[in-house]
Amino acid sequence: HKQVKMELYNSCFILEFQVLNELVLHRGHYTHLTTVDCFIDGNFFTTSRGDGIIISSPTGSTAYSLSCGGAMVHPRVNAMLLTPICPFSISGRPALLPDDVCLWLKIRSGSFVQLAFDGKAPNFELTLNDKIIITRSKYSVRTVNKREQDRDWMKHITSLLYWNLDPKNHNLSLIHI
Repeated sequence: HKQVKMELYNSCFILEFQVLNELVLHRGHYTHLTTVDCFIDGNFFTTSRGDGIIISSPTGSTAYSLSCGGAMVHPRVNAMLLTPICPFSISGRPALLPDDVCLWLKIRSGSFVQLAFDGKAPNFELTLNDKIIITRSKYSVRTVNKREQDRDWMKHITSLLYWNLDPKNHNLSLIHI
């Protein structure tokens, strides 16, 4: 599985992290909306205004991103998924991006925005004009599969998420892929 590399820039420090699942820009305990400008390879893409934004790898696409309306991304798809969290506008929709792009996120909110990755602390507080650069990591993670990657992925989304099963009849005995 591919990881995502994240670099955090502001006037005081530069940090770099390897992220396996997702990074989340969110409003934290603040009640204001977050406003984040998104650029792809230096070109303006969109402004995300809402409770936050999630950038996930295919591995992280079945977690927080999925609960916010993002797509499930097969592990063999080389992509990053950009998913708004409770967007202010109905035009705020998830976007599937090739993983070889350079994604910049620039904080436009006047108040604090928090950053978390892979669901773990620490949360970093970001302010106006702080910038995050997200690219594909040069590192990958090897995984162990019971059978083969495709069959295991399909079996798990069916058994764990009840994907495409009749809600009245959770007959999991049908999951013999």
